[in-house]
Amino acid sequence: MSPATATVSLVPQNISDVSKVAGSSLVLNVSVAFTPSISAFDLWVQFNPNVLSASTSSIDYTGNILGSDAQVQSECINNEAVIGSCGSLDAQGVANLGLFLLGGRTTSVSAGLLFRLTLNVVKAGFSQLHLLEVVLANGVTNVKYDSDSATVITQDGFFVNEFCGSTFCRAPSVDFTFLPVQPSIGATVTFNASASKATNPNAQIATYIWFWDEICHAVATTQPTPLPIITHVFCNKQIYHVSLTVSDTLGILWTRTEPVNVTYVFVDVSYGGIQLDHQYNVYPGTVVHITAGIRNNSTLPVNATLTITLDTGLFLGNKSFSLAEGGSGKSTTGTYDQVPWDTTNFSPRVYRIDVRVSSNAHQNVTNDKSTSTYVQLIVQPQGGTLSLSLFQTTGLGIIVFVGALAGLARLRKKPSWEREPL
Repeated sequence: MSPATATVSLVPQNISDVSKVAGSSLVLNVSVAFTPSISAFDLWVQFNPNVLSASTSSIDYTGNILGSDAQVQSECINNEAVIGSCGSLDAQGVANLGLFLLGGRTTSVSAGLLFRLTLNVVKAGFSQLHLLEVVLANGVTNVKYDSDSATVITQDGFFVNEFCGSTFCRAPSVDFTFLPVQPSIGATVTFNASASKATNPNAQIATYIWFWDEICHAVATTQPTPLPIITHVFCNKQIYHVSLTVSDTLGILWTRTEPVNVTYVFVDVSYGGIQLDHQYNVYPGTVVHITAGIRNNSTLPVNATLTITLDTGLFLGNKSFSLAEGGSGKSTTGTYDQVPWDTTNFSPRVYRIDVRVSSNAHQNVTNDKSTSTYVQLIVQPQGGTLSLSLFQTTGLGIIVFVGALAGLARLRKKPSWEREPL
């Protein structure tokens, strides 16, 4: 079965009629065309509850495309369940119907009626008839067709029985973008509706009303603002149906809904060990070579840098890495090999060598980004006898021993993916 593009629309699509006064009714056919074989559908229609109303008997699915054997999965009007239960998209001014065929049977009909929706006029005004979300499913092959995967095109409509000036009221033009386009949990997403415009004479945009499809970090699922730019942080890995409703100064509303695919991203870039070719009883003038590793435990590729410095502040070198995706108990590694430290003109003592990992990516783990090891420089003996006193030699040995233990403790700790919760 190829992923055909179905079209879901309302008939009649646009109604401009001043004779439709309070108490009048509208009958809308919610129809589909060019659909592949389906075994179920789930659909939400949104309307302005200040202008139109719906009751528990507003939905009629006789003659629907699935046939008389179709079973009701959910029927919800104004966030009140008629059959089944209501979900996150249900609210005042939303009608939902979900039907399915038992056994995953499918229909081969490519066009037809999904259901009829009868709405009553409350007062004069303007109401968008917004297909908030449409899902068509094939239960046999477990294929889901919806606007998230661009396999369903929806065509909104409107009802108006009021003039704005000398012509029927018109809807604002609603447009918004968001960055990043595929955000991760906890990332700040910037939504920009600056391209939205009022279209009625002498009208301006009054309010931007965002629907986040969740309650997260004490932010309500609906958030009004007078400004076109807003940020939001999502709490879960899922596809959210984010809606922007723009209201102009005449009270005319229009809504646009876009899917936002929020992913789970875990970022942890750590050091991967450190080795020296000379460490104890090293004479000044010896070139010590340092080899250090880097490890990407993340669920995505990461660019990172490994830097080596001496405790005196001397910069010994750095190297940048482009590390492939790791994660799930795996990691990708890199090596910064044979970095030289010329110990000429350095006084005898124990020196600490620090290795640090850095990345511009936000890190989920922050306590495994650096490690240290130690090098013991001693006075070169004259005539085969060390010029250091027994006390000095013993003192250096203790310092090196304690430092080495600290370094080994760091090197032998478990990788971050074994310690940190995913």
